[in-house]
Amino acid sequence: MNKRFLTQLLPVALLVLFATANLFAQGTGTLRGQVLDPSGAVVAGATVTAKSASGQTATATSNSQGVYEIKGLAPGAYAVTVTA
Repeated sequence: MNKRFLTQLLPVALLVLFATANLFAQGTGTLRGQVLDPSGAVVAGATVTAKSASGQTATATSNSQGVYEIKGLAPGAYAVTVTA
């Protein structure tokens, strides 16, 4: 294969890859937030758990600013708990 063909093919291949990844990600959501204590101080290292009505769980850990993010959640209601 010549180099020119490969340089023209790469952007198309990347576009197909991102479009396919987006297709699989459709229908999911992300839960983002910040964990604070009662005084308003951030809580780093807290475990945040989202549990669906069907019992599936997903977790994240808050960072040094108390921020967490749980990606790939299916639509629905969730019970969210935080432990620190």
